[in-house]
Amino acid sequence: MAPLILLFSRGEFWFLFYSGVATMTFLGIVDDFFGDAKAKGLKGHFKKLILEHKLTTGALKAIGGAFLALMLTINEPFKFLVIDFLLIVLGINFMNLFDLRPGRAGKVFIFLAAIIGLTYFTYPAATFLYMVFGIVLAYLPLDLKAKVMMGDAGSNALGFILGYSAVLLFSYKVKVGVVVFLVLFHLLTEKYSLTAIIKNNRLLSYLDELGR
Repeated sequence: MAPLILLFSRGEFWFLFYSGVATMTFLGIVDDFFGDAKAKGLKGHFKKLILEHKLTTGALKAIGGAFLALMLTINEPFKFLVIDFLLIVLGINFMNLFDLRPGRAGKVFIFLAAIIGLTYFTYPAATFLYMVFGIVLAYLPLDLKAKVMMGDAGSNALGFILGYSAVLLFSYKVKVGVVVFLVLFHLLTEKYSLTAIIKNNRLLSYLDELGR
C-alpha cells in the first residue's frame, strides 16, 4: 500500500495536521491545569470513570484523542481504520509516558522524528516533522535545565504528530508492527515504572541524563 499522504492535497494535509495539534494541545492544557494527580495511567483514569463515575481530565484527554483519531480515519476501509486509529491514539499517549523528567520527551521525539523524516524525506509529512524537529531542538536546552516544562500540552501534541505522520507515511505492514510495539509498550508501562526501567539500564540512564 502506498503512503496515505499521496491521497491528500497539500492544503488538506496542513489543515489536518494543525487541527490535530491544536486539539491535543488544548486537551493537554486542560489536564496540566486541572488534572487529578491521584489518578495514574490510562487504567487509573478509566477506573475512576467507570467505578466512581468521575470524569478526570486524563480520561477527557484520552476520549478527546480517540474522537480526533476516529474523525481522521473514519473514511478508511475497516482494517486500515483500526490500525490507523490505534497508531494515533497510542502515539499520543506514548509521548505522554515519557514526559516525567526534564528533556526526556523532547529527546525521544527528536530521535523518532529524525528517523521518520530521513526515511520519508520526499513526502510533505516529513516537512512538517522537520519544522517541529527544529522547534523542539531549540526548545530542548531550556527543558533539560528545567527552566520550562513541556507538560501534557506539549507531549500530547508531539505524540499526535508522530502518530499521524506514521498513519500518512508508513505501509500497512509497518503500521501493524508499530501498533504491536506500542500495545506491548503500554502494557509494560502499566505494570512497571518507565523511569525505573530507564534508571536500571546503563545506556538508557546515560541518554536520559545527557544535557541536564
